[in-house]
Amino acid sequence: GKFALYVSFFPQLVQGPISRFDNISQSLFELHTYNHKGFIRGSYRLLWGYLKKMVVADRISTAVLTIISDADTYNGAFALLGIVFYAIQIYADFSGGIDITIGISEMLGIKVEENFVRPYFSKSIKEYWRRWHITMGLWFKDYVFYPLSVSTPMLKLSKFSRKHFGKKIGKRIPVYASALTVWFLTGLWHGAGWNFIVWGLLNGVAILISDELKNV
Repeated sequence: GKFALYVSFFPQLVQGPISRFDNISQSLFELHTYNHKGFIRGSYRLLWGYLKKMVVADRISTAVLTIISDADTYNGAFALLGIVFYAIQIYADFSGGIDITIGISEMLGIKVEENFVRPYFSKSIKEYWRRWHITMGLWFKDYVFYPLSVSTPMLKLSKFSRKHFGKKIGKRIPVYASALTVWFLTGLWHGAGWNFIVWGLLNGVAILISDELKNV
């Protein structure tokens, strides 16, 4: 019964956040009484989420679709405006959905994790992904990156690379291979298409290059 409740907790089924059992189980299973302040606070968060999704994201999507559907007419400054509008749209839509989840959960007395922390104020792509869909990034890190980087094939690859390319390169190859695998899956998670896969890998490559340049 507890497992069924955990996996079917309805507010987070569509967009997340991806709650870990140990993080949500206590507030999910404990006895709850009506909390007026929590209910009101959750209601405000719920309404804020609907505002972001229905007033901002849904309205601005009309301009985005108009611009990208007629690239011959809407080029130059319009293309730049379309990029800015799309950035606003995707943030308002996704984070608005998370606000709705958090708001409903708080109204019920359930605490779930924050998933966005001002990502557009980040100073690097790496920091941006630590602030955007936080629970997804942590899930991939704990369940894909770490197990893969210490798996037997990766240890063999590391040993082979150290022997043939030197200790410095050999130490990095398993980490980079694991990181690119994570970004491949991140792209696939966003959509089952090559455009999403390439987008995910480009993010991974950019982060790896920036990490390397820090050591130069």
